[in-house]
Amino acid sequence: MPSINKTENYGLNQWTGNEYPKRIDFVQDNLIVDGILKEHENAIEANNIQLEQLETGLTELSATATNTQQAVEEHYDYFTQQISTITATGIPKLVTIPLVVTANTDNQKVFQIPYDYYDKATDTLLVFQDGLALPYTFYSSTSAVESGGVVTKGNLTLVNGVVSGTILPLFILKNVPIGPNGSINGAILAQNTIPLDRLIGLAAAYIEKGNDYRPNLLINGDFQVWQRGASFTGAGGLLQYTADRWHEWSAGGYTEVSKDVDGVKWVTGGNNSLKQILEKTAQTQNRVMTFSIKVKGTAGSVIYLAIEDINTPTSGLNTVSEVGFTCTGGDDVFSINAPSRVYTNRIGVRITSYNSSTYLIKYAKLELNDHATPFIPKSYGEELALCQRYYRRLTGKSRYLFGGGKAYSNSMIQILVPVNVAMRLSTPSLSHSSLSLFYLETGSALISPPSSLVINGDTSSDTGALLQFDVTGATVGAYYFAVALNESAWIAFDAEI
Repeated sequence: MPSINKTENYGLNQWTGNEYPKRIDFVQDNLIVDGILKEHENAIEANNIQLEQLETGLTELSATATNTQQAVEEHYDYFTQQISTITATGIPKLVTIPLVVTANTDNQKVFQIPYDYYDKATDTLLVFQDGLALPYTFYSSTSAVESGGVVTKGNLTLVNGVVSGTILPLFILKNVPIGPNGSINGAILAQNTIPLDRLIGLAAAYIEKGNDYRPNLLINGDFQVWQRGASFTGAGGLLQYTADRWHEWSAGGYTEVSKDVDGVKWVTGGNNSLKQILEKTAQTQNRVMTFSIKVKGTAGSVIYLAIEDINTPTSGLNTVSEVGFTCTGGDDVFSINAPSRVYTNRIGVRITSYNSSTYLIKYAKLELNDHATPFIPKSYGEELALCQRYYRRLTGKSRYLFGGGKAYSNSMIQILVPVNVAMRLSTPSLSHSSLSLFYLETGSALISPPSSLVINGDTSSDTGALLQFDVTGATVGAYYFAVALNESAWIAFDAEI
């Protein structure tokens, strides 16, 4: 029979002297012991499996560490090679390194850059805070330094500290040394390397090309300046100036000349020409010349270029050279040559269309050369000053002062109007808006309007024009100002050929 007392842990029988065990009691105890032993065996097997997995993991981790070290070394070798590539060719190879640093204390300013190969001279460090890139003036950095196989990482230093817990994403542009002004750092370009050789070669090529360049003899060659207005129309027999220095001759059908953002838009009705006449100078005698234009015309239309020996737009015409060109519908550059010769009159250029078509002329150039060289535009201010030698228009605004002067009689006031640029003629022709748009003022006294306005030819100069206003009731000896009533008032001086 089973015992009354049992073992503490597994409940096995513990018989006393007055208890008599039976076989079944031993069988039950053996089953308990067998089960317990089996559990221990299974646990030992499971532990062995875990130990084996752990040993395998440690082996793999060791291999990974080796591979990581190798990868880092290869990474560094790659960067070194790329730095050499920059130095050799000047062409940076972009490699990006994203990093993060976190502030551990309040008002922290200095952070270690967690990257062994940061080089301030050849890399760009971008720092972000609250989703925004900080300006370069908000931080500085130092490079990582390697000595004896030990790397001391570089530091990021903020101008203003941040609170503890602040996360700052960093972004390193490896091999892209961008300066504060957006320029590449010249420190990566070593002396006597290919970039300098290439630069020397490019400079030589540029100089050679520059030696081939010839300046444009035409004024307002890219049609920037339009002092007279921005659009002109006409028909047969009409001669008029349009863009400054360019006159349009309509010998045939209707024509329209208007300012365009890329030059001049020219609508022709047949036998229409745009011309420019140069002042006669010794430098253009006995010289080969080339006239070229860049134009976008109706596909299939024919445009003619000509160089002329001409006196005025309507006299002394002798065509030296004229050639027709067929437009493709895209941007075309056409050019003609004129042989060396003595010009009896002045040199002129002409662009002619004998058919109805539309053209956008982007530039025109006349040069002392046997072939066309690149067109290099001048600034608007340069072109305007050149144009004002031939035509100067003063446009008024409310109470705009055209000039000042003195009353020499009760009926005549002379006003000196500065023209800023010396004009071709000392006494240019004068045109103006309605005289009702002018008045003469002295203190609180007004004379309005003048009855006539002319240039006093005896005292005009090449830097100012003395205008005579005929009036009624002027005070002799008093000083007056010529004033515009509004923006519609204008005065123009014309010294064109």
